[in-house]
Amino acid sequence: MIIASLVLTLATIVHTQPGAAYTIGPWKLGMTREEVKSFLKFGPYTLVAATGGLETAHGTFQDQPANVCFGFDTQGLSYIQVWKYEGKEYASAKSAALDVFRLFRDEFGGAQMNGIHRGDGKPLDAGAVEAVLEKVLGTAHELGKKLASERKVWATFTLDMDPEKQPLDNKLHAQFIYSAQHDTFYIFVFQDRPSARARTAKGNVQLDKIEAAGAHQ
Repeated sequence: MIIASLVLTLATIVHTQPGAAYTIGPWKLGMTREEVKSFLKFGPYTLVAATGGLETAHGTFQDQPANVCFGFDTQGLSYIQVWKYEGKEYASAKSAALDVFRLFRDEFGGAQMNGIHRGDGKPLDAGAVEAVLEKVLGTAHELGKKLASERKVWATFTLDMDPEKQPLDNKLHAQFIYSAQHDTFYIFVFQDRPSARARTAKGNVQLDKIEAAGAHQ
């Protein structure tokens, strides 16, 4: 079955000793709203109505410009979300995802993807990650159109990636997503407190019924 062939069994991620300290731009978890906004060169900062947090279109990640969102709770800055890529071009999404893999490999001893393992038992390399991206996100546009037309469902395809070793005092998680409803790829990197709930998707493919009034393809 076409969906069954794409759904990958989720595996438990076990991390070894913490890696190096790591920050996204100048921001650190625990900062107040005012401290986040104090870095004026990355502003202006605007309110995110859906979360009550902040965002800037002039942030930085891996020494490149990036949209960055900030979530807060009673203890200050609780998470940072980097929008490394948002758009309709698979090639650009793949390039952004491989950038994230190289960051995890170079800074944190490698990367893990849920349910994905090399047959020779070696750590994932760029070639293996690219093959997974091609199989899932590379086919997502056409498969999403097919599912919308034949089964009247919107498909969202998600791949999760974690570094082999998490940074000191926080944890990183990446998601590589294609939304058929919006015909858009998203490459996200999250930085959370170590105690935060896991962000791993429940499955690699999520199906949602198309509402008759909004159906189009």
